[in-house]
Amino acid sequence: MSETTTTVLKIGVPDTPKGRQIAETSRSELANAGIEALVSLRPSGLEAALLSGEIDAIAAELNQFPTRQPEGIVITALSRRDSPADGLLIRQDAVQAGKIFRLKEGAVVACHTLIQKAQLLEYRPDVVVEEVSDDTARLLEQLNSGRLDALLLPLTRLGANETVIDDVLKVELNPREFTPVAGQGAIAWQTHRDDIPTRLLLRRIHQPEVSALTNVERRIQQLLGDDAILGVHCEKDAAGNYHVSAARFSGETLRRIYLSQSTRAGLSERAIKMMNDE
Repeated sequence: MSETTTTVLKIGVPDTPKGRQIAETSRSELANAGIEALVSLRPSGLEAALLSGEIDAIAAELNQFPTRQPEGIVITALSRRDSPADGLLIRQDAVQAGKIFRLKEGAVVACHTLIQKAQLLEYRPDVVVEEVSDDTARLLEQLNSGRLDALLLPLTRLGANETVIDDVLKVELNPREFTPVAGQGAIAWQTHRDDIPTRLLLRRIHQPEVSALTNVERRIQQLLGDDAILGVHCEKDAAGNYHVSAARFSGETLRRIYLSQSTRAGLSERAIKMMNDE
């Protein structure tokens, strides 16, 4: 963004159901911070548009960005974090009282990631898990039709879909026990590294407390590699202590760790050591 040519930020957002939700909320966030902006949905080419100066920033879920940013691009701000939790949507005819997650024996469950699949099978080895790449709206249709008994997905994805869900039970999974992917639920803003005016403007919406927690999660992911099959959640209690829960699937084995300390210093590295010592 050039200070001399415009004071209106051009924001690019992925053209997905979640992206459309982000576009709506980001408009109000920016307006509340006194930032004028034009927000556009783009099916692809966001990074190229940012590097060429066609747009000033990208807004998307933090877990959609690699832990190491492309050359010339930085994450400038984290504006908020919605619930990081995963959740189960279960058809009422697949609900069984007394079972873990209230899911019937042998239920067919769709999920998006290997870490979701590994954790679900750890708790419920009897269910049939399908790892899918279909968009959430299509999966919700399959749930309604009865082809699926349940759907495992981030809770934030539900608010991004307008599909009517008939007769289902929603079970929120505690992120300390069923760990989501690093940074899930947080909204991040990418800019060109050298675009100082835009970076300064977006600092108005930055939430340091969100950054503090997601930095721990993302650092653990970065140390293991973006291809590591990992769930990790960091939270801070009222006394100021940090707590990390992590689950890593490697070599057909799921390993979990839990640790706490009074500062963030070395927390990610300590988590890695615990996982390697298991």
